[in-house]
Amino acid sequence: MDNKFENRDNKIINQGKNTIGVQNIYLNNDESKDWGIIEEIFKYVFSEIVKNEEYDISNNKYLNLPKKIPLNFTKKDTSQKVKQLFSELYLRIILVDKFISLSNQQQVIALYLDIRRKYCSLLQTDNWETPVRDYRIFEKLAEQYLPDNKKSNPDYFANAEALILFFFEHCEFGKKTEEENNNQSTLLL
Repeated sequence: MDNKFENRDNKIINQGKNTIGVQNIYLNNDESKDWGIIEEIFKYVFSEIVKNEEYDISNNKYLNLPKKIPLNFTKKDTSQKVKQLFSELYLRIILVDKFISLSNQQQVIALYLDIRRKYCSLLQTDNWETPVRDYRIFEKLAEQYLPDNKKSNPDYFANAEALILFFFEHCEFGKKTEEENNNQSTLLL
């Protein structure tokens, strides 16, 4: 069955058997461009980087960024840069959220586990809850989720970085707030 993505004028944006997703999404022109890029990143990640792993997922909750950012970035100028990055990529992060909600949850779990492994490797730690401290970690992680021929493309890089910020926001890596530590993990083994 072919899936289709439509903009608000009901023009089909993307159609084909390899399209990820299960329902019509109405997007404006800028959103449709970013959606296509996000889709391409996920296809690359799911086919080249993460393989199907057997886990189950439950109820991811949004977290409180104003509390999370100071826990992970103690320098005021760095905290400001992270807030600005979230602000600049906000709409793309929302598109990533929509895309993930339509994706195979087994692959999404495999992806965030892979992000955790790469995060720990970059920080040279075994603890994925280690505070981030340096906002450039987001850039380094984003680069690892792009094919080589797309790494210098600013649109692709921004969407890959939105993907990483989405998982940071959902506390899949970095220091958690007290409320998040008191909640059950989103991963059921």
